[in-house]
Formats: sequence, structure tokens, C-alpha cells
Amino acid sequence: MSYIAQAVILLVAGIHFLILYKQMVTWQTPDGLKQFNLTPEVSKSFKLLAFQQGLYNGFLAIGLVMSIFVSNIQYAQYTATFFLLCVLSAGLLGGFTVKKQIFLIQALPAASGLLFLWLK
Repeated sequence: MSYIAQAVILLVAGIHFLILYKQMVTWQTPDGLKQFNLTPEVSKSFKLLAFQQGLYNGFLAIGLVMSIFVSNIQYAQYTATFFLLCVLSAGLLGGFTVKKQIFLIQALPAASGLLFLWLK
């Protein structure tokens, strides 16, 4: 796995750790309300859902980081591919159904990671 692929994979993982933080920690704070364009009432009613989504984003980030430290190169590449495809899928769905910005934040970096990962 090239250093560029590893750097992009770590960038995608960092994005998802940040999403975890925003969904699990700042969801009901003034910054979270502004970030997600929520009222306090709506934020409160979706608090547990956001917490769970944050956990899923953390799983994606951990899987991506784990792929960097796997000693078997083929297994590392397959692991990174799986988690990048998960992120790409989520980014495409979110970009088409929720907000176009999600495409840029999630799908584009994941697609770049896949490109650099499989580029020979």
C-alpha cells in the first residue's frame, strides 16, 4: 500500500472520527445545533439516533486505521477497500438524499482513497 493511499485512508478515518465527535458529543450543544441546522427540540428527540450514527462512523474510522497496520499487504488492501466502499456508499446516499455537501465530505475522499489504493 503506497504512502499516498495510507495518507488518504487516514484522512478519511479522521473525517469519520470528527463526525463521531459531532454526533456523539456536540449534537445538543449550540455548535451542534448550528452544524446540523436543528432546533433544541428536534435535537433532543433524535439524540439517541445521532449517538448511534456516531458510533457507526467510529467503526468505519477504526476499520480504516486498522487496515494501515495489518502486516499482510493483500489483507490490508482488502480491508481498506471494504471500509472505503462503505464510506463511499454512505457518502453517495447522503449526497443524493440529504445534502450535496456530504458527497464532497465523504464520497469524494473515499473514492480518492480507492483510486490510490488500487493504482499500480
